[in-house]
Amino acid sequence: MKNHYPNLIVGGGPAGLNLALEFSKSGIDYLLLEGSEAVGGQWDRVPVCGQLISLNKKYVPGESHTYRMRYDWHTLSSISEEDARKDPKLRFTEWSSEHWPCAKTYKKYLQYLAKNMGLASSIRTHSRVTAISRPHDLFVIEVNGESSLTADRIFCGTGKSEALLPDVKGLNSDTCTMYEDFDPVLAVERYRNKIVAVIGRGNSAFEIAHFLVGITAETRILTKSLPKFARQSHNVHDIRAQVADVFDLMQLKSNNNIVSDRIVEVTRIPSGKDAGRLLLRYDTACPHWTPPRWLRRTGMVDEIIVCSGFNYTMADIFDMDTVRPLRDEKGKYCLLNSTWESVNVPGLYFIGAPTRTNDPDAASGFVHGFRCNILALGQIVAEKYHAQPLRPVLERQFSRLSPSHALEELSAFLVKLVSTTMPLFELFGYFASMVTFEMEGDHEVLARVWPPFPRQYNKERWGSVPNQLEVVFEYGFHRYGDGALPTHYFTLPADHFDTSKSAYIHPVFHVVRDGIETHQFHMQESLIGRWDMDDYVDPETNVDQYRNTAFNACAAALGWPERRSMLPVLDEHLDKCYPLMTPDEVVEALRVQPTLGLLKAGPEKDMI
Repeated sequence: MKNHYPNLIVGGGPAGLNLALEFSKSGIDYLLLEGSEAVGGQWDRVPVCGQLISLNKKYVPGESHTYRMRYDWHTLSSISEEDARKDPKLRFTEWSSEHWPCAKTYKKYLQYLAKNMGLASSIRTHSRVTAISRPHDLFVIEVNGESSLTADRIFCGTGKSEALLPDVKGLNSDTCTMYEDFDPVLAVERYRNKIVAVIGRGNSAFEIAHFLVGITAETRILTKSLPKFARQSHNVHDIRAQVADVFDLMQLKSNNNIVSDRIVEVTRIPSGKDAGRLLLRYDTACPHWTPPRWLRRTGMVDEIIVCSGFNYTMADIFDMDTVRPLRDEKGKYCLLNSTWESVNVPGLYFIGAPTRTNDPDAASGFVHGFRCNILALGQIVAEKYHAQPLRPVLERQFSRLSPSHALEELSAFLVKLVSTTMPLFELFGYFASMVTFEMEGDHEVLARVWPPFPRQYNKERWGSVPNQLEVVFEYGFHRYGDGALPTHYFTLPADHFDTSKSAYIHPVFHVVRDGIETHQFHMQESLIGRWDMDDYVDPETNVDQYRNTAFNACAAALGWPERRSMLPVLDEHLDKCYPLMTPDEVVEALRVQPTLGLLKAGPEKDMI
């Protein structure tokens, strides 16, 4: 049996299988080690209540494979349109049409993919990695306690490595249940008519509380600080609506509560009528009182469930003498460079949820985000270690003296790109596609559109190109008020005459010349996130609006003076399609919907 591999993947969950599929398609030699009897990771155990909070939208406008993948958050990124055409079951949407599907179904999908995409021969199950060291140039991997393998590179895709237990006196295995040990089958009897405290502020805590609302006498979520909502932060890691019903129930006085009391000690009552129940001593700061005071009281509950998150560092596996990856201040993640490689251990890569350390605001901690990271990493590894040059997705050469026709073609391509891209859309603000313009001779220009990569990697790789365009997706809610206005205020279109005010996710073209950003061009927000079709069907519509936006960005990057209309309608129809409101009409509109006044900015706001 072969003992050395250039690439060793640890973990057979979605991250490990996705990278294995990338390597397989590129003809790159690898081995994947999975500790369990079958691949699929921990999806038969987590989420513990069995329902995923990741989107599974089967039906979307149009037939574009990559556009569909934006709303299918489970299909691995390496599954191409051709793969899905040959075998439709390689798309997870063929396994379930539930919007929030069953986790166990996802594990079955992953196992089916591994078998039917020919990965089985490069996978060893029942192979738990127990130690990783590097006494010399190669990594040495212990499997099931025996040193049996060496590798040039390791890609760690094991997900969470250990649950976090808050530093509270008396909080231990005798006084609490950890999230991963919660059993929904036994919960009905164990927690019936009980007062249950859930410690945590993330989706895991709210998943448990959501499950318990019909079982307990009271469910009480204890948080150090108020949770953030995904609907407000646009961050998939924050509290999702399908488990956030506890907030509504609290306001409706239903004995489901959320409090910010800080527990400092837990003790179990040894005897008497309350024997076995738990005393929670609180030490809570109340700076909003007059005068500010500490609240130091003791409460009583029947059960405590801890949902305080996880570490992702695999600290118990690494040999601290030869492989000691640096970690962040909290010790939760290993620090990674722009290609998800340890900043201080060359050749040690992390894939899956740990890549969130580089991307706190988009989706890298979820499958639909980190699968895009893996798509990029596969290309990086293929070029860096296996002599497979990175290829642009489009390359055109044209005359610098009259570039209009070439820029029209390039603009049409960019409109199609932003309308169907998965990585730029899922990893908004974190990923970008670069368009580079390189001068060849006195009059020729070579334009290249590159695949999506992290913006930092793009800067490191193409930062010296004098003429470039960065294509990235952004939100614009921060441009209104103090940036914290509730998102339900934004039910009307953003200003069609100032597309930089687009609030919802939209493409932005950053023009950089000689290292300095000179222009920004925003496409206006779209109801369905597509710019190859217009939200409006009026005959007065400027059907070239979005192509013209891309054209102007390309022209600005080249220093070419031509600009084209980016208005939503043809110039001659502006007054017809956008008649001015009278002062009385403005007053009436604000009377009906007063919050619209908060969306105005600048001196005009003071005139309302």
